[in-house]
Amino acid sequence: MSLSDERTYQFLEEAASEAGLDLASLGFQEKMRIVSAKLRDSIPLPAFAEWAAEYLEYPERFEPILIGLWKEAVDDAADSGPEDT
Repeated sequence: MSLSDERTYQFLEEAASEAGLDLASLGFQEKMRIVSAKLRDSIPLPAFAEWAAEYLEYPERFEPILIGLWKEAVDDAADSGPEDT
């Protein structure tokens, strides 16, 4: 899942409003906690056991997504260059 900064902030504003919180008074970690909870609740995800069973039965449905995640991780690592030791 990829969200723009603007959409992420909109989720944060909505979550703070729903919880009756003043966004300006929240620290970074509290903001991340409430926006993470809002995102988690807004995306219907199956239980891991259900997902795993479906993956085992139909791996071809998931391969493009999973390969994309690996490719993104490899690309990110390549962009950061070798680590200094």
